[in-house]
Amino acid sequence: MNIKHAILVALAMPCLLAAQSNLSTSYPLNNASSIKLDFQYGDLEIEKHSGNEIKLEANVLVNGMDGSQYFDLDSKRSGNTLELTARADFEGVDKRMTIIMNDGSKIYKDGKNMTIEEVSDDEGVKNVYHGLDVDATFTLKIPENINLHAETTFGSIMIKDYWQDMHIHSTYGSVDAVIKNPPSAPVMKISSTYSEVDLMIPSSVNAALKMTTGFGRIYTDMNIEPEFNSKGKNRHHGQDIDAKLNSGKGSITLDATYSNIYLRKAL
Repeated sequence: MNIKHAILVALAMPCLLAAQSNLSTSYPLNNASSIKLDFQYGDLEIEKHSGNEIKLEANVLVNGMDGSQYFDLDSKRSGNTLELTARADFEGVDKRMTIIMNDGSKIYKDGKNMTIEEVSDDEGVKNVYHGLDVDATFTLKIPENINLHAETTFGSIMIKDYWQDMHIHSTYGSVDAVIKNPPSAPVMKISSTYSEVDLMIPSSVNAALKMTTGFGRIYTDMNIEPEFNSKGKNRHHGQDIDAKLNSGKGSITLDATYSNIYLRKAL
């Protein structure tokens, strides 16, 4: 059996992965008026609930195996703010070849007897890379009527409701917010450095709107009258727009440094 044929046989065999790790914990508010989330790795899905504590559930895989032991969750109180942090330490974890198939499934190999170029030639392979594969999703249920600041470095953020004074940021991931029942004059700032920002909100809200992208474009299906700010003499990319949604009483700031901004009308 030649090397190429051996690779194809290996990819055709089923890959048995460990079941996802289910982490579950809660953090009482103890009358905190603000919440700050600071996560290094993983996607955040943030939802609202009516309790008096933050509920956290996580599914964590590293190289297809239970990766919960590499993550450290911590909480502390700073004045009226409850701060939750999640850090990861992958020291000692072996780097492996991750093969992503066209159907989205993943296969993990030690990579000793094959190269990325050889595996990439197979028609069933979508992507191949060598290193660590971290697949972590944190679902957080946050009480209503509280200030919310959330940030992640290597992950995306999905927001499914509105909290007071929202500041949401991802460095390398996208930020998607679907807010169907906001107050009449919401206050929020949503940003990403290297990926897109996507906000869906009713067109009936009242807010001063500022949208800025350094290297992307801005798209919207809302009926707004934009004011295009000056880009400067030497700037030939990006967009900087001010506008009003109705009376403009609230404040919405959207910023995507290297990608696009999408402002959508909630139905």
